[in-house]
Amino acid sequence: MSVEQQVTLDEGLRYVREALVARPLRAIVVHHTAGLRTADYTGIASVRAVRRHHQQERHWSDNGFHLMVGPEGAVFLCRPLGREAPARGGRPRSSIDVAHVGDFDVEEAEGTAGLEVGWMVVGRLLVRFGLGVGDVRFHREFEETSCPGRRMDLEAYRGGVTQWMRGAP
Repeated sequence: MSVEQQVTLDEGLRYVREALVARPLRAIVVHHTAGLRTADYTGIASVRAVRRHHQQERHWSDNGFHLMVGPEGAVFLCRPLGREAPARGGRPRSSIDVAHVGDFDVEEAEGTAGLEVGWMVVGRLLVRFGLGVGDVRFHREFEETSCPGRRMDLEAYRGGVTQWMRGAP
């Protein structure tokens, strides 16, 4: 997979469950799309714009995020799970990076379908790779950034993931 693909939630969860990953994983790192607000989101076109930004501005080989979740709950497969995340700051490369579309410095993620779908995707990743909810980390823990936004709370996010995992199929 070299370009983004929109999939259903079930397809996304199946991908997480079945994707070939031969590298060690230590964390799931959560992000937002700081420059892309939910009101400006246009589905797969916005997700592809993120890849172009990462390639042209940051000079990465691909989208920096493994998975992205739209504000309405759409799931996007981006960077293959088996590929390391790009090197940046002190963030572990032994992570899977999940980005929520929205600028949560200035808008609320709470109550959106995208937030709940993100909890499901992250929960499935934790189960698949034998990680605990404490392995869900925010980008801002590793670099001087507010990512995934000042309006996102780590403990609340972990609580949503935990709640989903208790009822996970």
